[in-house]
Amino acid sequence: QQAYYQKRQAKEQIGLGINILVNQEALLAVPLQNSPAWQAGFQSPAYLVTVDDKKLFANHFSSFRFLVDLLPEQKIPLRVSNSERLNTTEQYTVTINAFNNASIEYLTIAKRKVIRIHAFDSRGMTKKLANFLKTAIQQNSDIIIDLRYCPGGSLFEAIDAVSLFVPAELE
Repeated sequence: QQAYYQKRQAKEQIGLGINILVNQEALLAVPLQNSPAWQAGFQSPAYLVTVDDKKLFANHFSSFRFLVDLLPEQKIPLRVSNSERLNTTEQYTVTINAFNNASIEYLTIAKRKVIRIHAFDSRGMTKKLANFLKTAIQQNSDIIIDLRYCPGGSLFEAIDAVSLFVPAELE
């Protein structure tokens, strides 16, 4: 399991290009911008129903371990639902390829600029946040920071990120 999680933390990965979060009994899939899932048309977070026709279970490591062993150019059916009840589904065929496992993204959602933080990690997340904020200010855009799909991360990185919004003399 440790090797699996180390591989999932790498900046460059080969796979679907989604982050999977546990929401009670359901698994929420959050596609990363320009990832294989995104390119297949899956661009908004939704609940996972099946991956490669297999049901995944948050409490059974063996049900999702195969995700790090996917091969480039392999085609994987991904079935998702906008409802936690999983009663209506959509299917996307994702071609496995390399993608950037971004900890932060600058997206346009419903014509609004959104900074989505996936994790407070030490891969330059705070520097990217500062750059995205600068870009939004230069574009005279409203600044929306989306933390809905962020399970946490490094306390020190979170403190550094918050320091962008508070006066330097404030502890």
